[in-house]
Amino acid sequence: MENQYRINFEPNDTVPNPLSKSFIKITPKEAIVLRELCTDMSYKEIGYKLNLSRRTIEAYKNNLCEKIGVKTRVGLVVFALQKIIFLDK
Repeated sequence: MENQYRINFEPNDTVPNPLSKSFIKITPKEAIVLRELCTDMSYKEIGYKLNLSRRTIEAYKNNLCEKIGVKTRVGLVVFALQKIIFLDK
C-alpha cells in the first residue's frame, strides 16, 4: 500500500450519516479523494497525484461536504477518522 491510510469499507458500500439515521453512498473516486484530503497535501498536490485539476479536487471536496453534512475539509477529516479511515501500523 503506497499510503499510510486504508479504507475499511468496500467502494460503493454505504456508511452511516452522522447527522441522521440514513446512509451515505461514497463512490470509489470520492473515497480516494477523501483519503488524500486527510493528508497535509494542498488541492493542487492532490490533483497532481491523482491526475486531476485543483478545481476538480475542490469540487469533490464540496460534494463530499454536502453528502456528509460538514462545512470544511477539517470536518471531512474528522468524519473520515471517526468512520472510515484508519492508520496502518
